[in-house]
Amino acid sequence: MNRSELVEKNHPELSVRKQCALLGVLRSVYYYNPMKQSEEDSTQTSKGR
Repeated sequence: MNRSELVEKNHPELSVRKQCALLGVLRSVYYYNPMKQSEEDSTQTSKGR
């Protein structure tokens, strides 16, 4: 488990900003949502190697 998973979005007393600061997590890391790579992109990537 990474520290960003410990942040509670709806915490009654601590904002996400404060929780991230206390845990030493960048808010950009907390909000990051990786995109899935399409099958076409992965095929092109493997052909380009």
